[in-house]
Amino acid sequence: MKITSSNLRQFAINVTMASCVTSILSLGFSSNALAISFNLSTGQGTPNSGTLGNQGAFTTKSGTTTIDFNSLSLGALSDPYTEGIATFDTTSPIVDIRNDGFAPGFCTTTAPCSNAGVPVANSSNYLAIFQSNGNNGEVGISFSKDISYLGFNWGFADADNTTALFYNNGSPIASFTATQIFGSVDSEETGFVEFSGGIFDKVVFSQVGGGGFEIDNLAYQQVPEPLTILGSGLALGFGTLFKRKKSKLKQSC
Repeated sequence: MKITSSNLRQFAINVTMASCVTSILSLGFSSNALAISFNLSTGQGTPNSGTLGNQGAFTTKSGTTTIDFNSLSLGALSDPYTEGIATFDTTSPIVDIRNDGFAPGFCTTTAPCSNAGVPVANSSNYLAIFQSNGNNGEVGISFSKDISYLGFNWGFADADNTTALFYNNGSPIASFTATQIFGSVDSEETGFVEFSGGIFDKVVFSQVGGGGFEIDNLAYQQVPEPLTILGSGLALGFGTLFKRKKSKLKQSC
């Protein structure tokens, strides 16, 4: 075959596309190249409607799904309970849906703030985890798809709370405690806690010792399907090349 500038240009295009495919696949399957980190904020108080803060704090991140527990009956959470791609494993002694004035609150200015001092009490349902007869309270949430973001309104944080033991494919990859996130927990602080930076498919919330672990407005974001991204990218790339070749063919005829 005769080597021409056109052949060389096409070869360069093919090499570049192959490199892009490799990079996309690498991004799709190197799922835990980044470590999970947390952020504590006020969140937002009225994502839908109603009085500011009377439903607690919600995520400000777009493209997420929120479980607010408001449609569930009060009392013990059914085992298992599935909503969307999230399944709650509630085999621990006390994992309840409650509405009793102790729901996580919305900090209107800065976070954390004292849950008892929030301007408007959260009057909605929330998830509560308690120890019973010396057995630690625990709830595991498994996702049928990989997750890259998790956030929730955490209320009345105390040193006995142990949040977020994150898993990926059955292996623990990160763990955080209330003290790590809130610093001082003397005033039973509240705030909206967000976890991101890694890929995971399960999180376990634990209540170790006395007190309770109160959770509301659990938000998550699914990882985009790698093959969907790859397919869209390749379709766009090949479509562009086809149009260019078709245009050149018309010009030469």
